[in-house]
Amino acid sequence: MFTYPIIDRHELRLLQTTDAAELFPLVEDNRAYLKQWLPWLDLTTEINDSRVFIQSALQQLVDNQGFVAAIIADRAMVGIVRFNRIDWLNRIGYIGRSVC
Repeated sequence: MFTYPIIDRHELRLLQTTDAAELFPLVEDNRAYLKQWLPWLDLTTEINDSRVFIQSALQQLVDNQGFVAAIIADRAMVGIVRFNRIDWLNRIGYIGRSVC
């Protein structure tokens, strides 16, 4: 599994479908703040919605079209970071982050 150390006790790691149970409450707790940038949050109403998101993110990775990683601090997920689109020809990735 992909992990990338950032600083002491912080890392990025590939999302897994089992992370849905940790991701959904994190989104739920920060819904009002995140909604400013993520209008689709109204469609995320249960843990399975987070699982579907993670599955689509993993498929995006397989298709070489983007990348989503969990931001881990002291062994707990505090957010995610996402390359929403990767332009391989121009070597550009469009990055976004959620929660934190």
